[in-house]
Amino acid sequence: MPVATNLTELWMDEEKRDALLLCGKRTGGADYAVFQALCESFARMEGHPARLRAEEQLRRLFGCNLPPIPENGETIWALTADRLLLSPVERVAAVEIAAPGQPDGRVPTLPPQTGSLSDYPELPDMDATDFAAWEKQAEAWLERNSSIKGISLRLPKTFHAVRPSRYGADRHLSGVAPNEDLWISQTDRFLLYALQKREQKLLLITRCDPGEIVRLSEAVAPGSTGGPPI
Repeated sequence: MPVATNLTELWMDEEKRDALLLCGKRTGGADYAVFQALCESFARMEGHPARLRAEEQLRRLFGCNLPPIPENGETIWALTADRLLLSPVERVAAVEIAAPGQPDGRVPTLPPQTGSLSDYPELPDMDATDFAAWEKQAEAWLERNSSIKGISLRLPKTFHAVRPSRYGADRHLSGVAPNEDLWISQTDRFLLYALQKREQKLLLITRCDPGEIVRLSEAVAPGSTGGPPI
């Protein structure tokens, strides 16, 4: 395998791409942008095998004990770049390192749940029949539960991302035109905005095609429906 010139080139693999998709992040772009996105994803995956393996790779290859999360990103990137410049490392060295407790060379799969999932409860069912009332109830619930780290949102196997729509959400909640895909997309957009204000995180628990997670991220981006975040 060729030597790597930066950390993304060295350790990027299907496991880390899955971690990005799991958190609704893009898997392409400049190497540093991919690394930043991975740090943001790992911040939501404490205790997850993918993050544990990344931490083990940093320890064994660079003697770095900093967790790969956003506040350590610049330091880790600079430290590893300097080390790779002075002492080139082949990708195989990263591939052969596994998470603690697993045989070297084995890449762990992403389980649907982790031990810290209790820190990310799902929103309870609301009795609202229109989105404005549901939004008010959801905001009130988040205020009463401000100590949680964030919220989980499930994307079922059959999920297909669509553009959020308050009108469509009203029709779904009223029972006039139920549309589970639209409702999940609308809920995702609401949570991204509501949780960002509270410095909390959104954890996606997915069974759907990974490509739908990317499409959901694009669909709920501010301005994608011609209006402000809702």
